Amino acid sequence: MNNLWIVAAFVLPFIIMQAFDWLRPKPPSWSQEQHDIELFKVNRCPDCSSDKLLAGPSGGMSQNAACNNCLMEYNVHFVPGHDVFKVDRIGKMEMGRARIFGIQAEEYSNIVEKLIKGE
Repeated sequence: MNNLWIVAAFVLPFIIMQAFDWLRPKPPSWSQEQHDIELFKVNRCPDCSSDKLLAGPSGGMSQNAACNNCLMEYNVHFVPGHDVFKVDRIGKMEMGRARIFGIQAEEYSNIVEKLIKGE
C-alpha cells in the first residue's frame, strides 16, 4: 500500500498538469514577423497594406524596400528565385534616405504632411 502512495505522489502531478494544460498561456500562432513576410510575398506594405513599394539598395540576399504611402523602410531577405524568408523593419524613412528610393523632396514633404493629417 505504501508503494501505491509513492507512485501516486509522482504520477498525480503529471496527470493534473495535463488536465489543466489549457490554462497555460500559448505563444501567438501568427507572429508579427510572419505577418510581414506574408504581405511582402504579395508586394504589400505590412504597415498600411499599400502596394506602393519602392526598391532601394540591395546586396547579397537582401533588398531594402520602402513604402511610398507610409514611408516605412524594410530590409527584405530572400533567396533569389525563391520566397522572402525574413523582414527587418528599419523604421520611418528620413529625407536623406528618400532620395535613394527616388522620392524627391517635394513629394516626401507631401507624404509627411498627409501622414500628419492622418489621411
